[in-house]
Order: sequence, then structure tokens, then C-alpha cells
Amino acid sequence: MRSLLTQAQLKTPKAVGRELSSMPIIPRQLPLLLAGSCLDSGPSRSYKFKPKFCQLKGVRMAQIKLLRRALFSFFALFLLSAVTVKADTITVAGVDSGGFSTATVVCEFNAQTNTFTFTITNTSAITQPGSTSTITAIGFDLPPRGNASASGLNGFTGMQAPSLSSNFTFSDGDLGTVSHGFGDPPPVVLDFGFITGSNFSGGNVNLGLLPGESASFTVSGAAFAGMTEAEICNAIFVRFQNVPLEGGSEGSDVGVPTEIPEPASMLLLGTGLLGVVGAVRRKLKTRD
Repeated sequence: MRSLLTQAQLKTPKAVGRELSSMPIIPRQLPLLLAGSCLDSGPSRSYKFKPKFCQLKGVRMAQIKLLRRALFSFFALFLLSAVTVKADTITVAGVDSGGFSTATVVCEFNAQTNTFTFTITNTSAITQPGSTSTITAIGFDLPPRGNASASGLNGFTGMQAPSLSSNFTFSDGDLGTVSHGFGDPPPVVLDFGFITGSNFSGGNVNLGLLPGESASFTVSGAAFAGMTEAEICNAIFVRFQNVPLEGGSEGSDVGVPTEIPEPASMLLLGTGLLGVVGAVRRKLKTRD
């Protein structure tokens, strides 16, 4: 097959057409090797020469092939990145103080082992001396919101990765209420959390996360079954203490996730991109 292609490149289009037309059947692999070339297949699986297409100048054909490869390569990379990314990254902001109480959370969930891991980084902006916007508690109210039991779902185990900057204690018991508007029906009931005090609202700023610091945590439990990574990650509530008074939250706040792109939206964008690629190819063929 390689010699056939080499000979075809050295001969004139008419000579190549006569030779290929005389061949009743060409292996099925050949159309893949000759994609975008001067061959066309008929109902009988015989491949014939397309003289009009091959009258294009060499530079023009090279431009078409280059554009086609570039568009498909871009789409393939985009789709691959959308599929292989396994971690959700969300931004948390204080419900009352906004940018004075912020954090980023990177989440990963293994559905086979029902293991959830996340890393939180305090990104709060400090504008007043003495204020720290320290993260002193992190809790999760898994969907649906609320629970008849004050301790929420049970049976979780968790731990914090070794850290020199913070010291949180895991609990899946009664973590108390969540202030700043989350006591309205249905009230938020935390299923588990990491705290630096006796409950979610109380805490020790000396044991928490200061701005710029990060900490990683792992939680496992059968109650995760059937949940998605995004559902768990977006169930987070973050307690901030010693918040600047200019934030308007009276010195403390609770941060919740802001909206993040859904995987389905990214897939829809990729599908639309593929449609654009197809339209460009058809337009180029029509012009030629």
C-alpha cells in the first residue's frame, strides 16, 4: 500500500485515476489513510478519482488540511480536559461580609470507596489591623437540606492531614446551629464537620486557618452512596471569625459556595464546537 501511495504522488492525476479506477476493491483501511485526498467511494466499494477536487493548488489543499487538523485537535483537547478533570473547585464567600471572608475549595470524591477529600485555602482580604478572617469551622449539610435529627446523617469518619498551621477536630455529632440566616425552615443541619471549638459557631482563632493558609481533609461514609462530587462539595459551610468590622457582619460570618459551571454545560459547549468545525469544513468544500 505504501508503494501505491508513493507511485500515485509521482504520477499525473489522470494516470492515478485510471490506475485506481481499474482496481475493483481496495482494503477498508485505505479510506482512512487517504482522508481528504483525491479518492471517492461508490456503492460498490470501488474507489474512483475525483478530478475536480484535485485541481486545487497544492498550497490551498495544505491550508484546508492544516485548518481541519487544527480544529479537530483543539476540540479533542477540550473534550479530553472536560472528561479527565476529576476535581471540582469552588469559591466560598461570606453571606454578609462578601470579599472579607472568602476561600477556595478543591474537592474529589471516590464513589467506589465513598471517600471524599477536599483542600480549603483561606483567600480572605484583610484591610484592618488586628482582623484575620480566620476559618474556625467547616461543616457539610448533605442534600436534601436539613434533617429531623440534630446530628444529621451519621456513620462518617474523618481526619485532617498533618498541618503546622491549623488543628481541626472531626465530628459527625450535633454541631449546633449555623448562623447568618441559615436557621430559617428548613434549618441547616450539619451532617459532619471539622471544628476548633465545641461546635460549629464557637471556635478558636489560634487553631484555625489564617488568610493564605491551606488544609486538607478526608471523610468516608456509606451515607455518601448515590451522591455526586458536586453535590457534596456544594454542601459546605465555612465559619469565619475575627472578620473586619467594615465587612458588615459584626465580626464573624458564614461562607457558602458561589455558582460553578456544571459538567453538562461544558459538554454542551464541546458539542457546539464540533458543530462549528463541521460547518467550516462544509463551507470550504463548497467554495472549492
